[in-house]
Amino acid sequence: MSIQDIELNSIKPAKRYALALFEAAENFDLNKILNEIAFASDTICKIDDFKNFLNHPIISPNEKKELLGEIFKDFEPVVKDFLFVLVDEKRINCIDEIKDFLSDLINSKNKIINLDVILAYDPDDNTKEYIKQRLESKFQSKAIINYKKDESLLAGMQIKIKDTLIDLSTKKKLENFKRM
Repeated sequence: MSIQDIELNSIKPAKRYALALFEAAENFDLNKILNEIAFASDTICKIDDFKNFLNHPIISPNEKKELLGEIFKDFEPVVKDFLFVLVDEKRINCIDEIKDFLSDLINSKNKIINLDVILAYDPDDNTKEYIKQRLESKFQSKAIINYKKDESLLAGMQIKIKDTLIDLSTKKKLENFKRM
């Protein structure tokens, strides 16, 4: 089994767990819940000894939960209980994917869309505001835009939303013209 297989196998459960946490935490401040999950994810993923401890088959789930409870003692009870479930179900490795899916669910609820806008030049503030207004109108959501520069586009722009690329660049139009 390759690393890609492991990552693909964790996506479906991560979506289910994110949805379960989203539903369980709907009466809480969802942004606070997301921040706590993000902090837990960063802590677990970046500290190898901690990650190894949580994944060690000989260490009991109770010992793992006790340590998580101590480290994250100031977290909302729903988040601590959720982390305990991940330990019991041996899904703690999915926490980073869960965080991403939870963020998507919260953004969707709040009508927020994250996207990348790639231009051939660095846009000025007026251009950024114009692009933002047009995208918010088009998607009926608040747009959080990450601007990137790619001079190979020549002119126009590309808009990337998750895995979807909308190519409105001159480069793409020229490529399509050459194919004719």
